[in-house]
Amino acid sequence: MLQLCRMADRIHFVCDRYVVPSIKDPERERRGSQDVVFCITGPDQNRTKDWQLALKVALFRFLKSEWLRDSYADVLGDRHVYLALDNECCCFTSTGGVVARQTVRDLVSQHEEADTRMVYHLHHVIEHRSVENISIRSNDTDVLVIFLYYLSQWETTVMIWLDSGLSSNNTRRYISINHLRDTVGKRFAEAIPGLHAFTGCDFTASFLNKDKTRPMDLVMSNELYKDFFAALGSEDPLSDTTVQACEAFVCHLYGKSNIKDVNTARHISLQLTYAPKTPNNPLNAIKGINPSSMPPCSKVLKEKLQRTNFVASLWKNAA
Repeated sequence: MLQLCRMADRIHFVCDRYVVPSIKDPERERRGSQDVVFCITGPDQNRTKDWQLALKVALFRFLKSEWLRDSYADVLGDRHVYLALDNECCCFTSTGGVVARQTVRDLVSQHEEADTRMVYHLHHVIEHRSVENISIRSNDTDVLVIFLYYLSQWETTVMIWLDSGLSSNNTRRYISINHLRDTVGKRFAEAIPGLHAFTGCDFTASFLNKDKTRPMDLVMSNELYKDFFAALGSEDPLSDTTVQACEAFVCHLYGKSNIKDVNTARHISLQLTYAPKTPNNPLNAIKGINPSSMPPCSKVLKEKLQRTNFVASLWKNAA
């Protein structure tokens, strides 16, 4: 708590919820997460080797009861520390050397991800308190993307800063999300949740050997693509126009800007790379074929687009 109380007079400590089943189950399995149950019995307990798993599962619940001890009253002082955990949010304060914990019903949330729960907290602070600056401590790209979108929707003069990186390796930086929004423009800020989800995030797979730079350049220079990605998260079911725009974007991404159909682009890529060199051995070039270097077929792409649309909808309905 001492480290938290050094940051500001009001601190919102927001945690993930871990529910099963979850849309993030495949990603957690890929990272090697396991269903391990830890029991924290007190502050003097030895740290387990798998302390990061314990941090995600048991530590926050332990802190919820630990911080209620009156020994933390001097640390709290006149500060307010909010802890958003599971489906609840409570506020720790101290008066006369006694620590109190109260449930904050206005901040009760069912969101699974802390990324979107933080949006809810930020909106509450802006609506109910007069502040000039708010700092968000996170190293997650999703957080930057989500807050960039919401700053394009809110009319506020509050300066929002993203505190990212580590002091230990000199990577800690404060990024002005307001300045970033003004630089990229409102329309791109509205499109970036869909673009980020489509090109790969914790919920969706990325295109093999395709980083984020080229897709961003394509969207920045094309109003049609901006409209396409800005529409993701607000359509259900997806319109034919959206699906067609998606196919055109993927063709452009794979260097086939004059083609609008991914199946056609995929066929042309196959012919260029694996066409027979001699008529006597037509299957010679097929050996070692790698279809992952080609655009996905329309059926696979539509499934990816539907998942992207769902993720964008989660992000755009956080507040």
